[in-house]
Amino acid sequence: MSIWRDIWKETIQVNSLVAKSGNFSEYDHLYTKYGDDGMIHYAAAQSYEFIKKHNEAITEYKKALDCFPVPHWKIIAKTNIQRLVKRQTPEQFFDLSDFNDLLWYGFQKMYQFVNLNPFNRYVALSALSRGSSEWSLTLVDFRTVMELEIKHHYPEIIEYRSNNGKEYSLFSIIKELENQNYISKKIAANLHAIRKAGNIAAHDAKTSESEKVANLSNFIHVMVYFNDLQQKDYIL
Repeated sequence: MSIWRDIWKETIQVNSLVAKSGNFSEYDHLYTKYGDDGMIHYAAAQSYEFIKKHNEAITEYKKALDCFPVPHWKIIAKTNIQRLVKRQTPEQFFDLSDFNDLLWYGFQKMYQFVNLNPFNRYVALSALSRGSSEWSLTLVDFRTVMELEIKHHYPEIIEYRSNNGKEYSLFSIIKELENQNYISKKIAANLHAIRKAGNIAAHDAKTSESEKVANLSNFIHVMVYFNDLQQKDYIL
C-alpha cells in the first residue's frame, strides 16, 4: 500500500476520535510521524467542520490544498473551501441529481459519518473518490462495506443462520433481518439494491447514468442508517 493510503487510513481513525472528543491534539502524533501532510490537514478540516467551526475548517482546507501534490485532491480541497466560504451545507452546494456531484456529496457526508467503523469509512471514501473512473470497482466496494456493517451490527442473525442449517448468503441475511423486524422494508430494499449492483459489477456489466445515481443514492442512505444505528449503540 502507498504511504499516502496509510496516512489516509490513520487520519480517518483520528477524525472519528476528534469528532467525539473535540481534542484536536489527537492529530499531533500524525504530524510528528508524517510531517506537514495534506491528508492530515484535510481530516482536521473535516473535524472542524463537523463541530461547525467553519473558519478553522477553511484554514485547514487551504493548508491541505497547498500540501496536496495531486490535482485530484487539490480539487476536492478547493471545492470545500468554495462551499464553506458560501456557508453552504453539502445538500445546498451539490446537485444531487448529477452523478459526479452526488459522488462528492457522498464523499463529504462519509467524513461526517464518524460513528461508522473507521476501516469501513476508509473503504467507502476510497471507493467514492474513484467512482467516476472505476465505477464497477466502486460498486463492489459498496457491497463489501455494506456486508461488513451488517456483520458488525447483527452477529446474532449471522450466527442463527450459520448454526441452524439454513442457507447462508447476503440475500438470505437481509431477508432474515427484514422478517425478524430488525430493519424496515425500505432499508431492506436499499440493501438488496446494493447487493445486486455489486454482483452485477463483479461480472463487468455496464450500468446507465440513471442506475449510477440510484445505486449511489442507495449506498448513501444505507450509510446514514448504519451511522445512526451506531450512534444509538454509543448512547445505550
